[in-house]
Amino acid sequence: MNAEPSPDRGESINMDSPNATTSAPVSAVMAGHGHRPVTAGMATMQAVVQDRYGSADVLELADIDQPVPAGNEVLMQVQAAGLHRGDWHVMTGLPYLIRIVVAALGLRKPKSPVLGMDVAGRVEAVGCKVTRFQPGDEVFGWCDRSFAEYASAPEDQLAAKPANLSFEQAAAVPISGFAALQALRTWARSKRALTPKGTLVIVGGEGGGRWMGGFLRNLRAPVLSRFTGQRLRMLASRENQEDLQTLGELLEAGKLTPRIGRTYPLGEVRQAMRALEAGNTRGKIVITV
Repeated sequence: MNAEPSPDRGESINMDSPNATTSAPVSAVMAGHGHRPVTAGMATMQAVVQDRYGSADVLELADIDQPVPAGNEVLMQVQAAGLHRGDWHVMTGLPYLIRIVVAALGLRKPKSPVLGMDVAGRVEAVGCKVTRFQPGDEVFGWCDRSFAEYASAPEDQLAAKPANLSFEQAAAVPISGFAALQALRTWARSKRALTPKGTLVIVGGEGGGRWMGGFLRNLRAPVLSRFTGQRLRMLASRENQEDLQTLGELLEAGKLTPRIGRTYPLGEVRQAMRALEAGNTRGKIVITV
């Protein structure tokens, strides 16, 4: 996965939705250009792609069309993208149950060829309905396909990057931050946990085989609750703008500090994924672009 020279980021940008096939002009505000109608297929970018499920060997660095923001979307020049266990599940398609319960995944092969959820970068262009951001703004949040030079997301999936954080630190936060924040809230509501009438909250769950994985333990919880005095429940974190703003405020105030274990360039995502699998890295693995 040796990286090729990246395309000129200061020139024309493909401005269509990520799945678009039309060549009709789309109007957007672009960095250095203002409102400008452009069409799909005008520019390419490098991204980490896969055309089948499997180990890190299925990942390749390739040139693909740049995404284009729709009316309420923001196009980012990606500076960093966090890597977490969810990316491994998407790459491998394991456990098999995830291919059924996650609509974005395909049964036999991935519907989306590009991995990545956590993102931090600079706004390159905005759709005509975007009101909170403009080109040049530094942002962080979550999106699809962040292991690439450019990525797009609805504006309500992004927030201003805390000024006291690097892009790498900001990219380490969103998905894992949602899980941690929401788990703490659940714990606060479950202070009687482990007492005879308390609540046991199950967070995460790897292992369990190729078919069910950690889902099996979570599915057993509500069933077992019927036969005990305790309440057993699972924690399924959800991405949302309110919690993203809360995380941003905690980061800005210095009450939350991301810990980065190691960074890898975009062309070394295979190695990064293998490091994640090995489980020897302390802190978050981050991809730099």
